[in-house]
Amino acid sequence: MKIILSRKKMGPRLRGDDSFFAQHLIYPTAQLKGFTLIEILIVIVIISIVSGIALLTLSRNQQKQYEYLANSLAHLITLAEEEAMLRPATIGLAFTSSSFQFLTYQNTPKTHWQALAESPFGLHRFSPTMQLTVKAQDKPVALDGQPHIIISASGDITPFTIWIGKQDQLPSYQVIGHADGNVTSGRYDEK
Repeated sequence: MKIILSRKKMGPRLRGDDSFFAQHLIYPTAQLKGFTLIEILIVIVIISIVSGIALLTLSRNQQKQYEYLANSLAHLITLAEEEAMLRPATIGLAFTSSSFQFLTYQNTPKTHWQALAESPFGLHRFSPTMQLTVKAQDKPVALDGQPHIIISASGDITPFTIWIGKQDQLPSYQVIGHADGNVTSGRYDEK
């Protein structure tokens, strides 16, 4: 299709071949410029670098969360041992799939375990993407909200191991409690 326009009707707009109107109406075969292959490749490389850095940062933050939870648990259990000796009382540690809490044993007719509400023994929540696996006395423990790790007034504790990591993957950190009351935390070593 050829369009012929008179210069008189269009006036000064048609002077020169570089005007938009002249290129697209008078010469319809002129093509618009697109992106070159080099420009597209540069954009792809930039996007891949930025997404790679974001993934590394996210992974590092998750590892820091696991480490923080393991260290916090070790310190809180040690503090609960001291609290049990000072009161004197029997304290238990209960887990669910997304929280843990310390309880104290009361010899009452209705309930024996009462939740400790005062800080720092109150309810502690953690991310639902984290997975805690607990073993007490070398037996797997159900995360049912019942205390399976018991701290006595004499400072003795149920031997336990708590593994912390991402769901359906090997754990990243562990907390180990010995019968003598010694509690340690560190990176998980698959031995």
